[in-house]
Amino acid sequence: MTKNRLIYLAVLIGTLLFYFFYKKWLAWISVMLVILFPVLSLVALILSTKRIIFKINTPAETYHKMITELKIIGKPMLILISSAYIMDFKITDIMTGEVTSKTYLGHGPVDIPIKVNTEHCGAFYYEVEKLKIYDLFGLFYVTPYKNRKTEILVKPVSLQPDRLPDFEAARSSKTVKSNSLESEIYDIREFAQGDLLKSIHWKASAKRDMLLVREAQEEVHENACFPLDLCTNRDELDKRLGNMRFVSEFYLENGIPHIVIVKRPGLHNEIIDIKISHDLELATKKILHMELPKEVTL
Repeated sequence: MTKNRLIYLAVLIGTLLFYFFYKKWLAWISVMLVILFPVLSLVALILSTKRIIFKINTPAETYHKMITELKIIGKPMLILISSAYIMDFKITDIMTGEVTSKTYLGHGPVDIPIKVNTEHCGAFYYEVEKLKIYDLFGLFYVTPYKNRKTEILVKPVSLQPDRLPDFEAARSSKTVKSNSLESEIYDIREFAQGDLLKSIHWKASAKRDMLLVREAQEEVHENACFPLDLCTNRDELDKRLGNMRFVSEFYLENGIPHIVIVKRPGLHNEIIDIKISHDLELATKKILHMELPKEVTL
């Protein structure tokens, strides 16, 4: 970009000198052309960036220590040969609030592969703060897009804990009253004031000659839980997240609903219910967006 400016200035000065010492029609035409070139270059820049295609291609899923990258693509409608661009790029770690900024320089279409930092689990914003596309001579620029942002979750990989929980105790359950009318487990009792008509068990009522209702029950696994202590030591946190995923996947494979108790110093514990695999994915996403404590807790 700076090189193109210097070349143009050198050509302009040389043409003016040529005109000054050789005042004929050829010199005059040369000066006009050299002055006209930047105007044409500016028009070409505006036209080429008027309908620019600009996007950030992100990987489908990213896991801890996985080698992956995202790609930033900006393709003008018309490509200006040797036209330059400058892109300011920012990466924000949502769990810590740490920000990393980078500047990328290039020529022609924007096509930048950026390595995704998977050193630690977490949620990260990858953001194009500003993109400047210059004309052929580097004299003018346009900023077609600002603040293009995408989020990447670096998920934990299942890791067996050093000390396994008591899975046999987790399998044991008891039935308790449920508010769900769709529960497949229920008890039969006599109708009482306040019961819904839809809860009446008509077949049983006809046999007993009295109104009976279904009282929904559900299984509760009191010992099926995983305590997750958040800490600022990212290596230790990666390990704890991997342990949580291992235990939770084991529970799900055995059809055991469970809870994850997220503990953050100075804040109330967060209790997350997990009944199916989709719940585990949502729980992981929620945890990776939580702010880490300021104090180191190991």
